[in-house]
Amino acid sequence: MYISIMAALLVFLVQNGPEYYQQALVQEQAAGNLEAAIRLYQDAARYAGNDRALAARAMLAAARCYEKLGQARARSLYEDIARTYADQPEEAAQARDRAKALQPRENGALQSYYNAVGENLNAKNVWQVAPGMYWTTGRWDPAKPITITGKVTQVHFQNPSISIMVEVNSPSGTVTYTVKGGAPNTLVRTGVTPATFNTGETVTVEGLRSTDKDSRLIGAATVTMSDGRRIPLGQSVSGQ
Repeated sequence: MYISIMAALLVFLVQNGPEYYQQALVQEQAAGNLEAAIRLYQDAARYAGNDRALAARAMLAAARCYEKLGQARARSLYEDIARTYADQPEEAAQARDRAKALQPRENGALQSYYNAVGENLNAKNVWQVAPGMYWTTGRWDPAKPITITGKVTQVHFQNPSISIMVEVNSPSGTVTYTVKGGAPNTLVRTGVTPATFNTGETVTVEGLRSTDKDSRLIGAATVTMSDGRRIPLGQSVSGQ
C-alpha cells in the first residue's frame, strides 16, 4: 500500500514539473514578472522527478531571469547548473558560457568575447550593452548619449536587427525616433519578443546617437517600460 502511494505521488510530481515550467514561461515572456517566473522555474525543477533534462532546463531559465534582473545570483546559479547537471551536456554548456560571460571584466575589455570569436578587436571599440550582447562604436557614438521618453508606435522584429519606433512630443513638434536592437533570434532567447512592447505604451529609451547624419537613429539602447522593467535591446556585433 505504501509503495503504491509513493508511486502515485511520484507520478503526480513528474506531471506537475512541466506544468510549473509552462506557467513560468508565461510569467517570464508574456507577463514580464521575472520574480514569479523564477519561483515557478524552481518549482518545475523541484517537481521534475527523474526528468533531469527538465530540471536543468528550468534552472537555466531561472538563472536567465536573474540575469535579466541584473542580479549577481545569476552567475553563481549558472555555475551550480554546470556542476549539478553535467549529465545534461547542452544545458551545462550553456550555463558555463553564461557564467563565463558574466565574469568581471577589467576596464570593460571583453577578453572572453575576443577568445570566443577569434577577432583581433580593439577593446575601446567594443562595448557590452547586455550579457552576451555587444555593439561597436562604428555605428553608435559613445560621445553622444541620448535619453528620450515617448510612445511606441511600431515594432519590427526582422533580421538583421529589430527596430522600435518611438514618438516624442517636443516644443518644436513631434519627432519619431528609430531605436535599433539586436538580432530577433538572440533577443527571443533572452525572453524579449514582439509582445514585450505594446503600441501606445510610454517608454524611456537610453542609448547612443548614430554616427550617421540621422540624429533620430538610436542604438546600444535600454528601454524602460511603463511598469519599471528595463529591457536591454543589445546590438549585433556588425552594428547593423
